[in-house]
Amino acid sequence: MCLQRRRQQRDFMEGATVLNPREIGPAIGDEGSPLSSQALCTMEHLYDHFYKVLWKILVKAGHRNGAEARKSNGRKLTNGTKERKQGYAMTFAGCREGDGASTMALNFACAFASYSSRSVLLVDGNLRNPVLHLQFSTNGKGGLTDLVEGTVSITETVTEVAPNKFYFLRSGTKSVSPITLYESAEFLRVVEQLRATYDLIIFDSPSLVDNPESTLLAAATDGLVMVLQAEKTRWEVALSARRDLEDAQVPVIGAVLNKKHLVIPEPLYRLL
Repeated sequence: MCLQRRRQQRDFMEGATVLNPREIGPAIGDEGSPLSSQALCTMEHLYDHFYKVLWKILVKAGHRNGAEARKSNGRKLTNGTKERKQGYAMTFAGCREGDGASTMALNFACAFASYSSRSVLLVDGNLRNPVLHLQFSTNGKGGLTDLVEGTVSITETVTEVAPNKFYFLRSGTKSVSPITLYESAEFLRVVEQLRATYDLIIFDSPSLVDNPESTLLAAATDGLVMVLQAEKTRWEVALSARRDLEDAQVPVIGAVLNKKHLVIPEPLYRLL
């Protein structure tokens, strides 16, 4: 049984990047969770690691696109300047609700904004149970669903968290059918508009189990980071979710083992 479990773990993690196998803090909504992005930005030792991981993913994406990306980026516009490179879009999703995908998406967005000069947009794509709006003082109107419906523009609905660097887009008016919205041509059009406006777009997604719209959302992005909760997520469930994503041709670009408690004292851990 132990050997079979190790093989399951190996099969799941093969080809995926383990982003951080330690507890990063309480999940959104838990007692003691930060009430604002400013509080999260004090986690410098984690943000440095998160940013390096994001940069690695972006570099790999550039290599994967190869000559086609270099040819596109080298094209000249009529005014003599280079054509703007399209932004990279990624999705964070847990297997089940409570795995911490929203917290991870928020932390990675904050890390990128803290260490990069490029822009990042955090999008609350959990249309059934949105939570990220509780972390920000939003001043825009509408949200993602309203953008898809065409009732608002990007400038009207996006909230600027940090000037010219960090932006947030709420889920918007509650959708009757998230599945219909995410499989629509209008949603794909919105994603392309966001790519043309921001360097990195991070979508927070509902859990993969029992929410088929998560796969549709991830399919519209460049890949998905799967969030696993230590001692909670069963490897059989994670493997099944990954196979479903692969069947839908959604790249799993990484995995996070969240809420992992280590018994090693902090001073010794830093020496490892």
